[in-house]
Amino acid sequence: MIDVASLQQLLQERDKLRPLDWHFARFLSELGASESVKIAAALASRALSRGDSCLPIAVLQEQLASLGWELSLDAWAKVLRESAVIGEDKPLVFDGERLYLNRYWQFERQLASRLSCGPQLKPPAPSKVKPILNRLFGAVKAQTDWQRAAAALACQRQLLVISGGPGTGKTTTVARLLALLQELALKEQGACLQIALVAPTGKAAARLSESMVNACYSLTDSPEAVVESIPRQASTIHRLLGVIPGRHHFIHHAQNPLLVDLLVVDEASMIDLSLMTHLFAAISSSTRVILLGDRDQLASVEAGSVLADICEFIEAGPSGKVCDYLHRCGAADLEPALEPVPAVADNLVMLRHSYRFDERSGIGQLARAVNRGDSPRALQCFDDKSFSDIDWRDLSEASYRYVLEKTVSACQHYLTALQQGQPLKEVFQAFTQFQLLVALRQGDFGVEGLNARIQQQLYQRGALTAAKGWCVGLPVMVQSNDHAQQLYNGDIGIFVQDSHGTLMVAFESATADAGIRWLLPSRLPEHESVFAMTVHKSQGSEFNEVLLLLPHQGGGNPTRELLYTGITRAKTHFSLIADETSLRRACQNRTRRRSGLAARLRSLT
Repeated sequence: MIDVASLQQLLQERDKLRPLDWHFARFLSELGASESVKIAAALASRALSRGDSCLPIAVLQEQLASLGWELSLDAWAKVLRESAVIGEDKPLVFDGERLYLNRYWQFERQLASRLSCGPQLKPPAPSKVKPILNRLFGAVKAQTDWQRAAAALACQRQLLVISGGPGTGKTTTVARLLALLQELALKEQGACLQIALVAPTGKAAARLSESMVNACYSLTDSPEAVVESIPRQASTIHRLLGVIPGRHHFIHHAQNPLLVDLLVVDEASMIDLSLMTHLFAAISSSTRVILLGDRDQLASVEAGSVLADICEFIEAGPSGKVCDYLHRCGAADLEPALEPVPAVADNLVMLRHSYRFDERSGIGQLARAVNRGDSPRALQCFDDKSFSDIDWRDLSEASYRYVLEKTVSACQHYLTALQQGQPLKEVFQAFTQFQLLVALRQGDFGVEGLNARIQQQLYQRGALTAAKGWCVGLPVMVQSNDHAQQLYNGDIGIFVQDSHGTLMVAFESATADAGIRWLLPSRLPEHESVFAMTVHKSQGSEFNEVLLLLPHQGGGNPTRELLYTGITRAKTHFSLIADETSLRRACQNRTRRRSGLAARLRSLT
């Protein structure tokens, strides 16, 4: 067995340890941790920074065995169980298979308990639900209408999770579902439910607000009082919970819960384990929760993959009790699961039919092929000349120049709208017509290099004009949360001059006058230009046309989830610039975050 100092050097050389990880390990060493536990603690800390909520000891053993640190799984388990720094009230927790930092072990346990709670409400009689369902969704179809099933299930379940790809009607389903619940509440209680709409980012909240406005227009068969009771304005999760500056806690928590009857949470795939746990802790046991999201998208930036973990049971099928209720409501005729299923499985609905991307849609066919990891089919999609909404260029110097020229040309549309004095809402709409997406932050293929080149070309063409040290027309993306300004990581603003000629930054807002918030440049949080953005930062957004650039030969280790997310940001056209190796590797590589949440949910039947 090699010595600890040599092992530390090897881990740092392989970019597996950061100084922070080693400082944490040294702190535990001062509390009595052995050399073995010290190494395990450093790797558990490093795993958290990579999005894993825990470190399975099988992974720990494999990592260290490859470096010459030979210790069996049984030996590791014994070392961890007997350590003075590992236990339920200690910095680390070992559950027999996984090593956690204590806080994340607590998060997993708390969240699993809340997600697996049975109904705390008395569901309305099916005879009352059925006629409203028929009015909202029309006649029962031969095939299962999962939108209809989701609405009926919301009447019975405290928690409802609706997953589906773009264009599957998640927001439309929620609007009708809320109309159903509000009408029942008015008839049975004489008052409507208090409903809140939230999303992880300001950008996603604005998009949810817009979608709800459009969806509510279709509720022509519902009473006016019902339609008016459905909220259209969404906020961020942080704003709803109430941020306490300088602290990791919120105003609303278990002892001061939110006063809402129903909470709708959009873009749930973007929510990390910590935030989701705080959100569920801040709602009372009687509050209904509806989570919306696409389980196949990239996981959250921070640790955890909550939506994917929950949806691991989405194919299991509901229990007989749920099937019976849906049948009596006239919502769906389903076969119950043959074996006992986790309690959370009764709360899951998968919307599979895309109303945006049909069989003639290259975007839809390509996204499905990538989702299956079927790279031959993905290549066939690009070769199929009947698909006019997708195209692929092999990576070369010429295609790289094409990326720059295409982006510069696309920017002219929103810049022209700005120069002509068009309303800023229309300027933002023009900006979202096209977006360049990339996988990396640094280098020629990263956002930093590309943004600098594109901005320089726009300067040279006179499309951007400097003013008072800033640049009128420059689009910027906020890089960190600023609760005082109510700006959050991923929010996009554009530098403009107001009616007095003062240089300001304009942000779209669902609450401000004319839908625009104004901010002085000096108050702008950490930010960067955003002619190009990473695929991660594009989540929660949609663009008419998307151009995705991947590094050569699989650089940056692209994954299936990254490629799928990039493809599904496009509404009308998707272009890929990549070599075949990168495309195939992206289809083959899956993002597998290490977590114990699914195992905990599985054990709660």
